[in-house]
Amino acid sequence: MEKVKVLLFVDRMRTGGIQILLVNLLKVFDKKKYSFDVLMLDDGTDYPMEKDIIEAGASIYKLKGIWINTPIDYIKYKKAVSAFFNEHHDYDVVHMHSSSKNFLILKYAKEYGVSIRIAHSHNTDFQTHNRLKIIIGDALKKQLIKYSTDCLACSKIAGEWLFGEKMVEDGRVLVIKNGIDIEKYQYNQKVRDDKREELGISDKLVIGNIGRFVRQKNHDFLIDIFSEIKKLSQIRF
Repeated sequence: MEKVKVLLFVDRMRTGGIQILLVNLLKVFDKKKYSFDVLMLDDGTDYPMEKDIIEAGASIYKLKGIWINTPIDYIKYKKAVSAFFNEHHDYDVVHMHSSSKNFLILKYAKEYGVSIRIAHSHNTDFQTHNRLKIIIGDALKKQLIKYSTDCLACSKIAGEWLFGEKMVEDGRVLVIKNGIDIEKYQYNQKVRDDKREELGISDKLVIGNIGRFVRQKNHDFLIDIFSEIKKLSQIRF
C-alpha cells in the first residue's frame, strides 16, 4: 500500500508546545501508512528539537534565509514557498501549525494539487503590539480559511480567534486538545523523594510554573497569587 505523504509546517523548531506536540505525534503514527516531512522558516538557528523530529522519523526542509520581518522578506518568502512546492508537489496532506501570516503555505499547496490542506490554530493572539501587523494578520485570516479544507484548533478560544466564532459554532472547526504521554508523568514516590533531597526541599511545599513569558500564560495573575501564598511558611517557588 502506498504511504500517505504528509507535510507539516511550523515556523521554527524552538522548544514549545506545538513542537513537542509534533514530536509526540510523529512517534506514534504508523510509519507503514504515513510518511512525514517538516517544513520551517530559517532564522539561522539550528534548534535542538530538529534532532527530535529526525529521530521520530521525519525529514526536515528549511526555506533557507527566510524569516518574515519586513514586506521585502514577505516577497522572498512567497517566492521560496512557490519554489518549494514546485519541487515537492506530491503531498497528500499539508498540515500548517501557524497563524494567518503563513497562509501562502496553503495557497501554494492548493495550486500544486494538494487535496487536504489543514490550518491548525494554537494561539489566541499574534503576540505583537505592532498595530499594523495585527491589522494585516486579521485581514489574512480570510485567505487562510479560503485555502483550507479543514480547520483545527487546540481549544475553543484558539479556534474562535483564528477562524471566528461562527465557524466554531457551526462545527466547522474541530477542537483537538494537545495530548501528552501520561506514562511519563505517573506518580513515583522514589523519584519524588530523590529529587526533593537533591534540591534540599524535602519538607517544603513547592509550587512551580512552566511557560513562556507571553500574555496567554497569565503571569500577572500568577504573581498576584504567589504574593499571597508567600505569606505562608515553608513555601518554595
